[in-house]
Amino acid sequence: MTDHPLARAIALTLAVKLCVVVAMRLFLFDGAHRPVIDASVMDARLTAPEARRF
Repeated sequence: MTDHPLARAIALTLAVKLCVVVAMRLFLFDGAHRPVIDASVMDARLTAPEARRF
């Protein structure tokens, strides 16, 4: 990195934002809050009949 003060401030801001995103991922969106995706769910979603248009 350069010794420019703005470059250091931007790098620090990006590092803090990365930490916030990782913390959100770990604490707010853990495995208990995500739906279980298995072969039958994928099959139902990918082979669902198309909706009718009137």
